This record gives sequence, structure tokens and C-alpha cells, in this order.
Amino acid sequence: MPVSEKLLARDLRHKIVVGKRTITGQDAFGNDTIVFPVFGTFWVEVTAMQGQELDAAMQRWAEARFKVRMHYNTYGIERADRIYWGTSMLDILDIGDALGDQRWLIAYCKEFVK
Repeated sequence: MPVSEKLLARDLRHKIVVGKRTITGQDAFGNDTIVFPVFGTFWVEVTAMQGQELDAAMQRWAEARFKVRMHYNTYGIERADRIYWGTSMLDILDIGDALGDQRWLIAYCKEFVK
């Protein structure tokens, strides 16, 4: 679906939890200890990209597989944050106001694998 098409309330049918990246200290080797405490819960549209849309996204972010569309907000969701969607964890590769009209935020994500 092109970004410009109108989304209806029923399209925002996936419930996600956003975890805010937080550095809590350092481990014995000097590496940052990172946790993702709950930042907020949102209703969104999550789609697995395919075809030309996937090819276009992969030219910019090689690992991009999912697109998450949500109502525009100023809560401060950033690239370093994580999305919990059911049993999946998605790392945000990029997030922004695609059309610049402050209606929708689009996040391109990859699935986090431990």
C-alpha cells in the first residue's frame, strides 16, 4: 500500500510495545550494558515487506524486513529502540514522517535474533 493511501482504524490492528534503549552501566569487559524498559504500547500496522518495496528498502538498509506504520507522535521513538510484537523482537533501523505531514510515522525494522 503506498504511503499516501488513507489508513482506517481497522488497519492499525497490531498491538506493539516499544522498549526504550537505556545504558545501565558497563560489564567487566567495559562493554555497555543495555536494557530496553517498556516505553509505551501502541496500535500499529505491521507488514512484512516484499517485492519492489523490499528491494527498495534493502538498498538503504540491507537487513530491513518489516514496515511498522503508526500515528504520528512526539514521544521520542528512536532508531536505537526496540519493538516487541507478539513473540518477535524488531530493531528499528529508521523511523520518520514519510510524507512530512505529521500524520504517520513509518519505521523500517529487522527481526532481532539472539
